[in-house]
Amino acid sequence: MLKKFRNPIIFALILLPIALIGGFFTSIYLEETYDPALLAEMLKQAGISDIFTLHIITAVQIAGQMLLLGFFGYILAEKTGLLKSFKISRNGLVSTIVLTVIGSIIFIALEYGVFANLIPEIAVTYEAKPTVAYMISCLTYGGVLEEIMMRWFLMSLLIFIIWKLFFKKEQSAPRGVMIGVNIVVALLFAAGHLPTTAMTMGITPLILVRCFTLNSLAGLICGHLYMKHGIQYAMLSHAGFHILWKIFWILFI
Repeated sequence: MLKKFRNPIIFALILLPIALIGGFFTSIYLEETYDPALLAEMLKQAGISDIFTLHIITAVQIAGQMLLLGFFGYILAEKTGLLKSFKISRNGLVSTIVLTVIGSIIFIALEYGVFANLIPEIAVTYEAKPTVAYMISCLTYGGVLEEIMMRWFLMSLLIFIIWKLFFKKEQSAPRGVMIGVNIVVALLFAAGHLPTTAMTMGITPLILVRCFTLNSLAGLICGHLYMKHGIQYAMLSHAGFHILWKIFWILFI
């Protein structure tokens, strides 16, 4: 039994230190965005004595989630044919770089050239430069852990369910199912950003358009790379979006 699950267990354990780091710095970043009085009240209600304890608890909780999602995601990816070699190939890397650069140019043009001019709340959020905690959170939680949640686990799960429910006579999940699920998961990925968006700038119809347009764009590209080349390329692309956008933010905004 243990031998059968050896690879999923190894994969999940490799994720563990990244999850701990990502969870810890994401908690620090969220602390930076909260009103101090609200944060103090939250700690009091949760029965937590200090903020460092909160960061540790958050990191452990996220690490536990990632162990499960990494383990079951591996099994689902294998069953759906989405488990690719973890070796970096030239074709996969070139495709990732090209799509990420093009996607990032579109992202920056829309965010800075369109939405920041139409939505005053966005311009305000860019007055302060990204902090170290925010950058580490973007690369670990965003670049790695969100891909484990949204592509490795959720996308694989939905493809597997639809395949077995509606196309069980097929030897593998139809391409159309994979494309459809990629679109759905990209929209869910965008929706997952709504709580943070609401907290930082509120919710209006235009802000909703921005949230779904920009995040779905990145989600579709990451999903495509996952399907075609493997989860590591989705992670590289996701991290690449963050890096290119933050470089632009630091240098030009």
